[in-house]
Amino acid sequence: MSKVDEYIDKTLEFEKNVISDNAINDIVNISVKTMLDCKENTSPEHEWLCFNNLLELIRNRVREKLEKMEYFK
Repeated sequence: MSKVDEYIDKTLEFEKNVISDNAINDIVNISVKTMLDCKENTSPEHEWLCFNNLLELIRNRVREKLEKMEYFK
């Protein structure tokens, strides 16, 4: 592998990690803001349950999309 190819691979890997980290941070920030906004109206336990349901929803949607793309075949 040439030095240029190695550089491109490292750059793409770095960018992929940055994009992933940014997406995770966005989800965390949205979740925390939502939980704080609802704190006065519901219990922390209820909001935690809703958060867990959100994680399940995200996981299910990813799986559905991958199945449509025949990822698991």
